Amino acid sequence: MNPLGIPIGLFCLAGAIRFLAWGLLGPHPEPFEYESLALNLLSGLGYQRSLYGTVHLAQAPPLYAFVCAAFYAIFGHDPRVIILFQILVSSLIPVVLYFLARYFGLSRKGRIAAALLATLHPGLIVYAVKKLHPLNLDALLICLTCWALLRLKENPSTRVGWAAGGLLGLTILTRPTIGLFGIVAAGWLLSGNRRGIRKRTDWVPAALYLVAAAVVVAPWLVRNWLHFHRFIFITTDTAELLWRGNNPQATGTAYLRNGLPLLEGAPQSFREAILHADEMGQYGLFLSEAFRFITGHPFAWILLWGRKWLSFWWFTATAGLLYPSGWMALYRAFYAGLLTLSLLGLRRAFASLPQEQRRGLFLLLLLLLSVSVAQSLFYVELRHRWGIEPLLGILAAWGIVSLRGVPAAIKEGGHPGEVQEDRRPMPN
Repeated sequence: MNPLGIPIGLFCLAGAIRFLAWGLLGPHPEPFEYESLALNLLSGLGYQRSLYGTVHLAQAPPLYAFVCAAFYAIFGHDPRVIILFQILVSSLIPVVLYFLARYFGLSRKGRIAAALLATLHPGLIVYAVKKLHPLNLDALLICLTCWALLRLKENPSTRVGWAAGGLLGLTILTRPTIGLFGIVAAGWLLSGNRRGIRKRTDWVPAALYLVAAAVVVAPWLVRNWLHFHRFIFITTDTAELLWRGNNPQATGTAYLRNGLPLLEGAPQSFREAILHADEMGQYGLFLSEAFRFITGHPFAWILLWGRKWLSFWWFTATAGLLYPSGWMALYRAFYAGLLTLSLLGLRRAFASLPQEQRRGLFLLLLLLLSVSVAQSLFYVELRHRWGIEPLLGILAAWGIVSLRGVPAAIKEGGHPGEVQEDRRPMPN
């Protein structure tokens, strides 16, 4: 059997489902701030947009807006072009998961199960065809970064080190909270070696990986320094995002329980101060208010962080406010099954995997935990989990094959063609 036959079939199936959803949900996607940023780039105004009564020069992670601007420059301003790009990106996620699942020794049926969960993911489908938003790009880059790091551990070459770091850098430019995982992953690369880290070959891959990520991110950091004359990590709205999740009115999300934006519940004096400040003034106001809450109410802050972390892995207090009730019911059933299978599969995987693949499983868990921890320091919406949720499909696949009694991994004595296929290294 053609070893690429199943991945190509998964890609086509995912694409067909997304095109069908596009037809059902309508041709007019919902724009976000990235649309105005892309149009301002094309018009010559640069990377800027108006927010809270003033011009912002570093609002929102830049990668997606630049991608949209590039497509509009080539094809004209037609959001359908962006939707086609998002369908392509979203359809590639199951393919990457298929190969990731192969790394963890899952049988062909297990790999297909892992990929199908991403193929059918309601959130990824809706964001691919109904919203001009980088969610699917986030998810694909996160999966590719994880894949490249596993490759780097398996094959510590210069080429793979640059690739892994470059992917991490691109991911930071669209999902900055992945930065914590980037640091943790460097430690993971140095772990598990009985010789320690005394030899050059032990630390060079991790160093190359970090340098490559820095090379990709550095131009944007320099650009911010030239604009603001101080260090700004990716965006100035980091301060507001921190404030959203850390203030006396915080629900843990971007909204009050009545559905209004969180800023509507802030004191009148604070809202007026925001509206009369420039970009850096707003940055300072949001940051100081957030830290005043954190330092003034440390116990309440810890409890709030814990609640946000739990809601990251379940549902937030305002989940479903912006979606039809039927959509949320469908997704709740989907996620409840996914989470249950993932927990079952995690136990099975740890019991079944050999040491090297178990080490890879630790990387997967580090990714899931570090992103959830980092995001919970700010505020939490369902889409923040959807960026890493496809990776749960690998754990869920272990749970599925365990429940069905299907062999989770190919072992000696299985079908000769399958044994040969599973013994191949991960594809480049």
